[in-house]
Amino acid sequence: MNRHESATSGVLAPEGLAASASCGGEETVTSQPEATEIMGPVRRNPPLYLSDLDRCLPASALSREGRLFGWRMIDYETEHFEGIMLRAGPETAAAAVEYPLELEGWHDVYLGLFNTAWRPYLDQRLWVKLTEDPAFSCLFLQAPNVEKGQVIQDLFWRTADLTGQHLSFKQVATELIPDGHPCRSTCDTVWVAYIKLVPLDADEVTALQSDRKQTGTRRLFATQDWGSGFAWDASEGAIRDQ
Repeated sequence: MNRHESATSGVLAPEGLAASASCGGEETVTSQPEATEIMGPVRRNPPLYLSDLDRCLPASALSREGRLFGWRMIDYETEHFEGIMLRAGPETAAAAVEYPLELEGWHDVYLGLFNTAWRPYLDQRLWVKLTEDPAFSCLFLQAPNVEKGQVIQDLFWRTADLTGQHLSFKQVATELIPDGHPCRSTCDTVWVAYIKLVPLDADEVTALQSDRKQTGTRRLFATQDWGSGFAWDASEGAIRDQ
C-alpha cells in the first residue's frame, strides 16, 4: 500500500508538485511549475498521501489501456513519491469507484488532481462522497496559473471522521441518451492522482466540534439558475446528487 507522509502542507514543495506521467509507454518529463496556492485548514500533523489508486474497487472499472465506463490507470512519479493515477476522458462516462481508506479519526480530505500543458491546462470537476453521505458532492478545481509543465494540485473537500468509511468518486458526465449506450455522455476529463488526508489532533477535533455546534453564524448556499440550476442528467442518481 502506497501511503506517504510529508511534513509539508498543501503542495509537496515550494515550487509546487511536479510530476512525470507515463502514458502508453511514452514518458513525458517537463520543468517544475510555479507555486500553486492551496486553500485548506492549517494543521499540526503531517499529511498522508494515498497514491495507490489501483486499489479502488471494483477492479473491473480499472484498466491499463482505458475503456468505456472505466478508469485508465497511469503510472506517475514526483520528486517525493510515485503512484498510479486514474484518468477518465471526454466520452468515458467512468463508473463510480471506491477507495478503502481503512483509517480512524478526524481528517481533512483533499483530492490531488493532475494537470498538464499537453491539452492545455483545464478546469476539472469530480463527484466525491464518503460511505455515510446520502449523495455525491461536486468538486471544482480551476486550471493552474502556470506557464508550462505538469502539476498536481490539492483540492480541499471537507473535514470528516473517517472511522469505518471509504471514499468514492466518479466522473462528471451528462447523460445525452439512455444509460448503457456506447455514445451516451459528454464528460469532464479528469486525472485523479491521489487522496490526501491530514489527521487532526485532539485539540483540533475539540475546536472543530465546538465551532460546528455554535449558532452565531449560518451556512449560505447559493446556486445560479443559468448553467448550474438545471439537472441536465435526469437519472435518479444524478437528481439526488444535484
